[in-house]
Amino acid sequence: MQVIKEERCIEMAMYMLDHNATIAETAEHFKRATSTVYANVTRHLYTIDVILAKKVEKVLADNKQQRYKRGGEAFAMKMREQNQKQNQKQKH
Repeated sequence: MQVIKEERCIEMAMYMLDHNATIAETAEHFKRATSTVYANVTRHLYTIDVILAKKVEKVLADNKQQRYKRGGEAFAMKMREQNQKQNQKQKH
């Protein structure tokens, strides 16, 4: 059973590296819960292959940085839309 778990952790990690995938994308691909994937590629992977775990950690950090950037862009767009609506109301 332990061997299967180790193989699954490595498969998930390799998928993330090959596809620059997020936790959610990896979970969907392997039909697993995001919490399971996260535990496999962070906690469990470090006990199996430290080098691979550090590579996955970089992908996770990059994905997190992109998520923050997208969130900031979405917020800015929302504010622009609200300002445009307020300006239109003031004109009428």
